[in-house]
Amino acid sequence: PREAVQAPGQASEHFRTAPGEQLPDR
Repeated sequence: PREAVQAPGQASEHFRTAPGEQLPDR
């Protein structure tokens, strides 16, 4: 979710599950 976007690292795993939203592992 977008809320995790603010949390770098820990949310990194959630980003991959996000549909269409793939952020860098860093």
